[in-house]
Amino acid sequence: KPGRPAAPRHRLPTKAAKTTVDDTTVTAVVKDAARLLSWGRAWHELPEAIARIADRPSLQQVRQILRSNKSAIEQRANAQSKH
Repeated sequence: KPGRPAAPRHRLPTKAAKTTVDDTTVTAVVKDAARLLSWGRAWHELPEAIARIADRPSLQQVRQILRSNKSAIEQRANAQSKH
């Protein structure tokens, strides 16, 4: 309608706008994931469980870290479950 202001548009963050996560955080997430897998957790449960831990990144960032480090996490989980 004329005279009516347009509703504000919200833009989703682009890939370029993602914040980077330091190596210490990535290492912590990888260790958490391996530990949870060795305890019997399923892959689909990991992002939410890890994101709820204190001092961990957001759910989206945890998912990205898990995807990028899947083979390292699986190797670590296999090593932990053998001990």
